[in-house]
Amino acid sequence: MSLAIGRDENVILVAHGRNDPTNAEWAAYLALVARLGVEGTKRITWTPWGWPTRAQRRALEQLVAGRSVPMAVVSPSVWVRITVTVLSWFVPRLRAFPPGRLLDALLFLEVPRSRKDRIARELRKLRVLAGEDVPQLGRGQPRQGEP
Repeated sequence: MSLAIGRDENVILVAHGRNDPTNAEWAAYLALVARLGVEGTKRITWTPWGWPTRAQRRALEQLVAGRSVPMAVVSPSVWVRITVTVLSWFVPRLRAFPPGRLLDALLFLEVPRSRKDRIARELRKLRVLAGEDVPQLGRGQPRQGEP
């Protein structure tokens, strides 16, 4: 699996693995977005490197149909964060964050601080499902700064 999806109330959680999502995985993501509704939901994506293909991005653009959807991308990759920052010049309400700034990403999405730990735990689970080796220290605690 290279893409895992979940949700926490009105926040759609996405974790990419190291590879681009398959078309079946992307279709499942689009189905969730369509079911929950484009408006009224927020998205947080963790990605070490994986990225939707051009055709997959087009399918999402068609579904969103120009509506402004708040989305935070959390990535340890400087390249991914720079790319998202450039995209944010053209896509309103899109912003990139390094792993140690998950709280900032949630505040950007206007998600209450009280949900941070719950969302961080879910993102860790999704990262494992997406095929990323998520280091754990002690009693299930992530490395410093990682969700």
